[in-house]
Amino acid sequence: EQYLSTVKEVLETGEMVTREHQFDYPGGLVKYFHSRFVQIRGTRHVLSLAQDVTTLKNAQSKLTASMGELERSNKELEQFAYVASHDLQEPIRLIAGYNDLLQRNLPAEHIDEKSQMYLDFIIQSTERMKALINGLLEYSRIGNGELETESLDLGGLLKSSLLQFDRRLEESGTELTIDKMPEALICNPVQIGRLFQNLISNAVKFRSGDIKPKVYIRHKETDAEHTFSVEDNGIGIKEENFERLFVIFSRLNLREKYEGNGLGLTIVKRIVERHKGEIWVESQLGEGTIIHFTIPKKTTN
Repeated sequence: EQYLSTVKEVLETGEMVTREHQFDYPGGLVKYFHSRFVQIRGTRHVLSLAQDVTTLKNAQSKLTASMGELERSNKELEQFAYVASHDLQEPIRLIAGYNDLLQRNLPAEHIDEKSQMYLDFIIQSTERMKALINGLLEYSRIGNGELETESLDLGGLLKSSLLQFDRRLEESGTELTIDKMPEALICNPVQIGRLFQNLISNAVKFRSGDIKPKVYIRHKETDAEHTFSVEDNGIGIKEENFERLFVIFSRLNLREKYEGNGLGLTIVKRIVERHKGEIWVESQLGEGTIIHFTIPKKTTN
């Protein structure tokens, strides 16, 4: 019946018709065919070419189901991360509080050099754990809910965001150069502000000790998207570490030398992906790093 209906359509219009048909066979077997129908010139005959696409259709169905399951799993993981991080803050506060009470209430003669070292370790560990928990909370919040966007003067945002870096830039002697930025970038201002703060912070942090730090923020655009680059002349990254760069809690350098919790660039990548953009890195060890990312001009959730 499906074929006869299509043949009739071809004879009436005289044009080629493409259809996908489903056939149900005894025993529950289902097959799918992708068919083309064309009228043979000068006749009332129709030529039909059919291809069995059952394997492809089944694969597509499995892929769709897997994508749905992955999306549900990601949402559950984000919710778990948020709840777990929130609940972990209370015991961290208690540990820090009792540690402070010990130091204030114990007589000085009861706290020798080794005891003080242990108490300091507790303080450092709780501060590090607190930073990790706050970072995890921020990461989970970025992925939740709809992405609220508005038209943003990015140059103005960068100017206000950089106020918090004035002292660090001055102390490190960093030379910062910023291209003319778009005056109507469709984005989430809070997230984009955070993105540039993280990238600039990294560029200043991972500077080479014997070279005057230089950071460039560049912009170019096409009809479809904006492309931004944050370039530095710092310590650089080995190519084999590029994939690890955006992995959560991944650190490429010793904590003793460079502070941080391994979440900065993970959050940057998350923000770019929320805006339907792409992010990648160029770098050579000892020769600086360039982080590129795109923001489509029509950002949708």
